[in-house]
Amino acid sequence: MARNRKMNILVTGHKGFVGKHLFEHLEKDGHNVIGYDLGDTLPQVPVDLVYHLAAYPKALESIEHPEMALGNINITFKVLDWMRTSNCKKIIYASSTKIPGLDTPYSASKIASENLIEAFCKSYGIGGVCIRFNHIYGPNDREDRFIPTVVRNAKKNADIEIYGEEGSFLYIDDCINIYMNAQNNIVMGKNKIYVISDGKESLTSVAKKIIQLTGSKSRINLDTGLKKIVK
Repeated sequence: MARNRKMNILVTGHKGFVGKHLFEHLEKDGHNVIGYDLGDTLPQVPVDLVYHLAAYPKALESIEHPEMALGNINITFKVLDWMRTSNCKKIIYASSTKIPGLDTPYSASKIASENLIEAFCKSYGIGGVCIRFNHIYGPNDREDRFIPTVVRNAKKNADIEIYGEEGSFLYIDDCINIYMNAQNNIVMGKNKIYVISDGKESLTSVAKKIIQLTGSKSRINLDTGLKKIVK
C-alpha cells in the first residue's frame, strides 16, 4: 500500500496514549481520520483501513475484574462484524507481548482477539496485521502507566511496586512508525502477527535507572508471582 495515498482511516481507542499520537500522525499525513472509543457508534461512511487500539488496557486489574477481558473480546468482534457488513477489508490490531504467558484474563483477551481476526480474515477475505507491543512510553503518557508511576514515586522517595519482569520498552515515535509500515504488510485473506520485543530491559532495571537519575531513596518491591494481586 502506498504511503502517500490518502485514505479514510478509523482509529479505535483514539483518545488513549498511543491512539492519540497515531490519530494526529495520520491527520498530518493528510488522511481523513475517524475516531472511535468504547461506547461510540461506528461510522456510516466507507473506511479503507482500521487501526484497532480500543481496549481495557490494565492487565493486572483484569485479574480482579475479568469482565474487562470479555469487554476487549466483545469490542474486537464488534469492529470485525462492522468491517464485514461495511466491506472494510484491512485491519491493524494492537496486541500484546504478554500473550505467551496467559497469566491474566487480559492476555487471554488479546489472543482471543487475534484468533477472531484470523477467522474473519479467512472467512471474509479481510487482511489483518496484529502487532504485539510491550511497554510504550513517551510524551503525554498516562499517569497510571509504568514509567510515569515510577518517576512519580521516585520523586517522593516512595516504594516502587513491580509485578512481573517483562521488559522491552519502545518510544512512541518508533511505535507510530511501526504502525505506518504495517500498512504495507497487509495481505487479503491472511492475518500476520509481529512481535516487537528485544528483551533488553526488565522493569526492575528501568526502575533502578530512574531511581539513580532522580537521586531517589525509593525501594523496589518485586513480586514476579502476582501474589499481591490475586485474592
